[in-house]
Amino acid sequence: MIMAENTDNRNKKRKKLNVFRLIILIFFLTIIALTGVACNYVYNSIADMPEFNPEDISFAVSTEIYDINDDLVARVGVQNRIPISISEVPDIVKNAFLAVEDHRFYQHHGIDIYRILGAAWANIKAGALYQGGSTITQQLVRHATDIGTEKPLKEKFKKQF
Repeated sequence: MIMAENTDNRNKKRKKLNVFRLIILIFFLTIIALTGVACNYVYNSIADMPEFNPEDISFAVSTEIYDINDDLVARVGVQNRIPISISEVPDIVKNAFLAVEDHRFYQHHGIDIYRILGAAWANIKAGALYQGGSTITQQLVRHATDIGTEKPLKEKFKKQF
């Protein structure tokens, strides 16, 4: 009788152990499958990425109108911009721009994981897409290529690669 009780307890322990192993196996298989799906999504997002050429970067500048004597008469356009080199921009303006747009600019290499995760958390709390977490580098890529009109997540992957 005592032998039968010990055998029943062992069988129960084995069944519990087997169920636990099955749950762990299913969990790891799910993680592997989700990783595969995520990798496939990233690959398909960047597969048709346009070629990046820094020479093609141009921003809207104002149109300049000159008179017959080559004197500037007026600048017209939606935005009144005059292109200058980065060396002509005062350091205080550069620092102010970085403070507002991307204060961790020198700590990341174009992809700020903390900022992306922070924006994702803020969007989850808000229940809508209010923040994007784009760095200055990603904004430049968006303006220099035609990937800025795609779905936000797909666009993020393209800007990062």
